Amino acid sequence: MDVGCYPLNFSRALTGAEPTAVHAMGHLHEFGVDDYSAGLLRFDHGVLLTFTCGMTVATDWSTVIAGTEGWMTIDNTWLGDNDLVLTRGDEQETIQTTSEVGCYAQELNCFAATVQDGEPPFITAADSLGNMRILDTLRRQIGIPV
Repeated sequence: MDVGCYPLNFSRALTGAEPTAVHAMGHLHEFGVDDYSAGLLRFDHGVLLTFTCGMTVATDWSTVIAGTEGWMTIDNTWLGDNDLVLTRGDEQETIQTTSEVGCYAQELNCFAATVQDGEPPFITAADSLGNMRILDTLRRQIGIPV
């Protein structure tokens, strides 16, 4: 529920779809919460997504997107201001991304625009509910009552 929501949301945003099948395994902390897990999601058109996440394991927070013509690696996906490395065959291209404000300030700016200016929310209620449906299914699979 803490860090697992991010790879799920990212995969749904990337594919523009809901998964057609989800599977997970996880480890339960002595207090009964999931402290790390791994999962597999299947989307239409042959798209598969694997993820690992956890609060008690070390990780590099990177994302790899592989396709038929190459792959892209995103370092430190969740905190922004990272390099994207696009690899096609023997060729590599590094795309630097930067923002004028940090990711948490961007979240606050979006929230303020919604509350103060009536802008539509960046993350919709339907998107949040879609993420929760998947999280609930995965949590059941690793043995957490939902």
